[in-house]
Amino acid sequence: MTNFNVSITTATRRRKLRDGKVALYPQYYCEYREPLTQKRRRRAFNRRKDAEAFRNALLLKVAEGSYMDERKAQTVAQAIEHWLQTKDGNVKPSTLMGYKVVVFGAIRGPLLMGSRQERADYTETGTPPKNARFIKLLGHIKLSDLTTAMIRVWHKTVTEQCGSYTANRAKSHLKSILALAEEDFSNRAPSMPTGLARARHKVRRLS
Repeated sequence: MTNFNVSITTATRRRKLRDGKVALYPQYYCEYREPLTQKRRRRAFNRRKDAEAFRNALLLKVAEGSYMDERKAQTVAQAIEHWLQTKDGNVKPSTLMGYKVVVFGAIRGPLLMGSRQERADYTETGTPPKNARFIKLLGHIKLSDLTTAMIRVWHKTVTEQCGSYTANRAKSHLKSILALAEEDFSNRAPSMPTGLARARHKVRRLS
């Protein structure tokens, strides 16, 4: 897309304090025309560096052709549900359940910290064990915000908690999930990270 610009403007915001004094705060705005609809958009930031980071990321997405309206972007969890719908009826019920155990437990999250059986039971019943602890994974992230670096950190977390077999199996499913979302909803998928470490110990599997 050509002739796309983002301007940064500033204004002074006034705020009355409890003691009656008035404090002045700078406010920064990124102003641009939304690339898809050409409607005017304005994003406010408290710091110039945050406004500049937003502008640079937005310019890069438009230049790469990966821009999408973040307000309409699906989350990873929604992309997972769409992917599972395409599998339902096309694979054996046991295979579908295996998919669900992996994608819900190791991609969508939250990831239950515990044994393989505890995670499988939680995925099937939705009832966590007593004193359960969880790790947030990718489910809440919008596809428009998902990056290769995020996937690398996620893969490392799953490897540490569940072993490399589960992490690599989940990565394979995630690649398929993102590819389907790109095909059906034009959510451009980030590249899968390379050079991921392989565990040297005996792994614990989700299923």
